[in-house]
Amino acid sequence: MFRIAYILLLLIAVVLSSFQAHALTLTQREYQIKSAFIANFIRYTRWQPAPSEAFEFCTTSAGANNILSQSLGNEVWFELTPIFNVVSPGQELHCHLLFVDQLSNQQWGSYLATHPSANLLIVSETSNSARLYSHINFFFVDNKLRFEINPTRLKRANLNVSASLLRLARIVKPTSLNGGGI
Repeated sequence: MFRIAYILLLLIAVVLSSFQAHALTLTQREYQIKSAFIANFIRYTRWQPAPSEAFEFCTTSAGANNILSQSLGNEVWFELTPIFNVVSPGQELHCHLLFVDQLSNQQWGSYLATHPSANLLIVSETSNSARLYSHINFFFVDNKLRFEINPTRLKRANLNVSASLLRLARIVKPTSLNGGGI
């Protein structure tokens, strides 16, 4: 009886660990796909002024930072190699791009909605964030990754996005409690 229970527990542990490994693989794959999108967002965005010493790519969690830095670490934008950092609210002022992941959305969403930043491209992955605080947001339709852009927020942040990129995006308008800030 004890052996059967032990074997059953062992079997459950193996099955659960395979689900966790599968979930990790899906998350890594999803972030690798998002990193390809983000690379193009950067290519088709113009900062005023343009980054000159380093391209600061900031994320809101270590997990996202690890995957994105592995995927994008060899990229060169504006003849600059990116520097990847995990930042907390208030530390984003030196960043050129801020990726706000789902786990950090609650903390960052309210902060960014009330603390506009010029010359900072904010990319998110949570429903309604492009309306509330970000410039570009990922979403899924029929299991396909899509993105939406808020041109009003981009303009207020002194960022110019190519018309080619805008044509590929779903366009959203800002909504916020503070009158539609950045």
